[in-house]
Amino acid sequence: MSPSGALTLVTRNGERAVFKCECGNLRELDINNVRKGVTKNCADRASHPDPRVKTEDVAYSTAHHKVAEAKGPASDHSCFRCGEQAEQWAFLHGTHDVKADETGREAGSPFSVDPKQYAPMCRLCHVRWDKAKQRVAGNAVSLVHIGLWAVLFEGDDVEAA
Repeated sequence: MSPSGALTLVTRNGERAVFKCECGNLRELDINNVRKGVTKNCADRASHPDPRVKTEDVAYSTAHHKVAEAKGPASDHSCFRCGEQAEQWAFLHGTHDVKADETGREAGSPFSVDPKQYAPMCRLCHVRWDKAKQRVAGNAVSLVHIGLWAVLFEGDDVEAA
């Protein structure tokens, strides 16, 4: 059996059939898709990770979705700068492991894949925060950003940049 998940025909019913996957699951599948190699396993993601998901290529929007999954909606929090209701998750610029999309709507916008690198902010504070970062040359992190990041995560097992 191949590591991609070999399928064994169990019973056939027209264009569909029950196949047994190498992981032990039984699944009714389209025979033509199995024959053509379109379907290679039972698609149980616990046994067969989705090959379309590229964890090393996280985009700006994906990183922000991961923050919302980890911390909930920003609107459930207060803005950490002014105390008003937050609207967005803002990247704190507290790391040198900064990523940026090369294409698309968010091309060039810095982000991190670490949810700890984000804080809830209202729209105005988020704009001011990002503009303050833009005034610092290159990928340098300002002392204000480092200081605030260190205060926010005091006691966490993370290193400031």
